[in-house]
Amino acid sequence: MLNEKVRGWTNYFGIPGTSHPFQSFDRLRWYIDKKLSKIYRRKSQRGSTLYRRLGYEGFVKEFGLIDPLLTLRRRQPANA
Repeated sequence: MLNEKVRGWTNYFGIPGTSHPFQSFDRLRWYIDKKLSKIYRRKSQRGSTLYRRLGYEGFVKEFGLIDPLLTLRRRQPANA
């Protein structure tokens, strides 16, 4: 469900001609990172080590979470 939201944001802000798309995607990634961290800190009274162990990059690799910055880099045309 989170990937659907991230994909929607990347489609919206990734429209060609949008000013500062890297900055927008960097902020989006920062926001998702902070929210996931907060969720996993509050998950139990003992605390969850899953997010500290994996971090955002781990969630991208292990669980297939979309990374907005990688999506944007794939869309950029190569300058010849």
